[in-house]
Amino acid sequence: MKRLALYLTQPDARLTRDSGGLAVSIDGKVSEKWPSADIARVLVFGNAQVTTQALALLFSVGASVSFFSSTRHGSAPGAHHWAARLCADANLRHYRGRRAARAGG
Repeated sequence: MKRLALYLTQPDARLTRDSGGLAVSIDGKVSEKWPSADIARVLVFGNAQVTTQALALLFSVGASVSFFSSTRHGSAPGAHHWAARLCADANLRHYRGRRAARAGG
């Protein structure tokens, strides 16, 4: 299986370690979970957060983590208005579909 790229774009998103995997919380509520081995890279935009425990887990599986400023320096006009949502590449949709199929939904 191809590993995923996870984009954290929502300012109040927080990526944490969660029982051997990774979880994204928004406003304190877990919205998504992934096995750490499924993530190849994490791209963090603006004020989204990654805990040190999540960083250690990501690095232990060889994932890369990149942080991007929400300032206009080096970005397109209006780029600081990121969508208030999590997004990932097309492989995440495939992963979600497989996970739903396993869960019977």
